[in-house]
Amino acid sequence: MKTKSLFCLLLAGGALVAVTGCSEEKKTEGTVTGTEKNSVAVETAPTTQAAPSRELSPVAEVLAKSPTFNAKPDLQAKYYVYLVSASWCPPCRAEMPEIVSLYKQMKDDGVEIVLISADATQEKAQEYLTNFNATFPAMMPSQNGVTELPGYTPPRAIPHAIIVTNDGELVKKGHGSITMQYKGIINQYETQELGPAASAPAGEEAK
Repeated sequence: MKTKSLFCLLLAGGALVAVTGCSEEKKTEGTVTGTEKNSVAVETAPTTQAAPSRELSPVAEVLAKSPTFNAKPDLQAKYYVYLVSASWCPPCRAEMPEIVSLYKQMKDDGVEIVLISADATQEKAQEYLTNFNATFPAMMPSQNGVTELPGYTPPRAIPHAIIVTNDGELVKKGHGSITMQYKGIINQYETQELGPAASAPAGEEAK
């Protein structure tokens, strides 16, 4: 009988120790203790600091405050193509599929297209873009902003394209098809900007 009572007493004592251990574990959870076994480190989320926004270029500044539709313009592009086009213009429609297919590559190269619509209404212009799955931003000439775009001049005929730097300096303007030749046009422009020194052999000065 005594043995049985002693066994029960020991069993109760063990249960009390077990309960006390769980309680201690809960108390120390979220802190770092001196023993490696019970150490639980609390990690706090790193403080994130918003990256300072870069100063906008002259073209991007106008686009930022202009009523564009269909998509938001890339305000960090190096070059812009003002593409004057319309749904009622057969040559415009003919070149649109190729321009749309090139657009992703153009974006990767730091070139943004801005469609300047010659359609009568924004609804017509949006329908035109949607029909060709075009994802570049667009503007209506009747709205504020178009005439303020650096380097933009109204064309006499469409389709028409004007390629400018983000400062609004003219690179080239002409038929809308020059949009498809953007890479060669920009390369030629940049080579001219670098001047004769760009083609001089290494270690030699250009004469």
